Amino acid sequence: MGWLRSREHWAVFEASFLSDAGVPVFESTNPLKSVCLRPDGSGWSGEVETLRRTELSIYTSQAAAQVFLNEVLLPESTVAGPAARWLMPSQGKYTFRIIRSS
Repeated sequence: MGWLRSREHWAVFEASFLSDAGVPVFESTNPLKSVCLRPDGSGWSGEVETLRRTELSIYTSQAAAQVFLNEVLLPESTVAGPAARWLMPSQGKYTFRIIRSS
């Protein structure tokens, strides 16, 4: 696993989880080729490259209100407490956006 962090985003390679000071940032059911996470004014956004079918959980400090995968709004069942969780059905590159509850 390799990771980079700046003030504005995380970049993680060849990993299935990341935590910061013991607090989970993300976890997946299979290792991901890459993940980029960026906080924005309304929540988180980023890109994920998967090697196979994978479920991904992104942990946020506040509850999520909506999750978009490749600009498609996912069902409310995607949001579970402090985590947004969704399935990426096959190998490929995906974009996501998590909007926090106000």
